[in-house]
Amino acid sequence: MISVQKLYFAYSGASEAALREISFQVGAGEAIALVGAAGAGKSSLLRLLAGFVPSLVRGERRGQVRVDGLDPGTARAAERVRRAGLLFSDPSSQLSGICPTVREEVAWGLGNLGIPRPEMHERVNRVLARLGLEGLAERSPFTLSGGQQQRVALAAVLALAPRVLLLDEPVAMLDPQGRHEVLQAATELAGEGHVVVWATPHLEEAATFPRWLVLEQGRLIHDGPAAIPPDHGALEAPWTRLARSAARSGLWNGPWPVREDQAVEGLRR
Repeated sequence: MISVQKLYFAYSGASEAALREISFQVGAGEAIALVGAAGAGKSSLLRLLAGFVPSLVRGERRGQVRVDGLDPGTARAAERVRRAGLLFSDPSSQLSGICPTVREEVAWGLGNLGIPRPEMHERVNRVLARLGLEGLAERSPFTLSGGQQQRVALAAVLALAPRVLLLDEPVAMLDPQGRHEVLQAATELAGEGHVVVWATPHLEEAATFPRWLVLEQGRLIHDGPAAIPPDHGALEAPWTRLARSAARSGLWNGPWPVREDQAVEGLRR
């Protein structure tokens, strides 16, 4: 579904590259965490996968990128949105601002693509039910909570039926209940065959996902199970801090844990 080979990208006028020689592949139904501190290159990578480069963002791109078989950088906009949907951290910035109801907000992108009205109604009803939004369908999007707004923004993306979901710190501005709602929806969608790429700087949040891509200063430094290199101090979970304390007493010498079960097993060893 996603194939990236030796990807390099530098924004126009930038003195340094945002992404350097990145390679990875993601298969159908995989849910992965894209982990990295601020400035690591997470957003840049998601925008490249969504095809924002070079149509909306100028810069130099080298290497190969394929999303569901197409190069998002050269595909037409209508083809891109059917393959990959990008959700931002601030739901209000992704809502149209002109639709009076949630139902019309979810249908907005479909109308722009010229989807026939019967199919539009069917898609909207299906995705509202999928995300538990039927009871909010006639409400104004701007009367909703942050978590509800983010589910509406996600519904608008899902209505376009992309096979790949790119989520750029999607719960950064939400309360714990809102974070839970969006995270649960994302993991369920992966179980239904979607590819989900969840970008976050928070290890506790990323620990939900079985596979991590860890970026540091534009380079991919880890691709595998939830883990961070021992010398990577910019990202920490409580269990990582516990292991660092144990290491100072000579009680820890393995990779830093990011989940409770990893910490328990490491201390047991």
